[in-house]
Amino acid sequence: MRESVSQVVSIENPTEEEVTIPSSEFKCDNEYVEITPATLTVPARSERGFEVHYRPLIASSEEEACDLIL
Repeated sequence: MRESVSQVVSIENPTEEEVTIPSSEFKCDNEYVEITPATLTVPARSERGFEVHYRPLIASSEEEACDLIL
């Protein structure tokens, strides 16, 4: 049985300007990892989060590590 796992990755904006970050800025070599929303706007001096979803298509007892880079 395949199970989905999710985790929120918080992005802090310490600047005085609003920042918009597309999820395409994340790099990950695992095809089962999805990042939402497609675009995240972080207000000045604030924090918002991307959600990282992992859902493999095939159940496996092997764990593969991968890096998620922003």
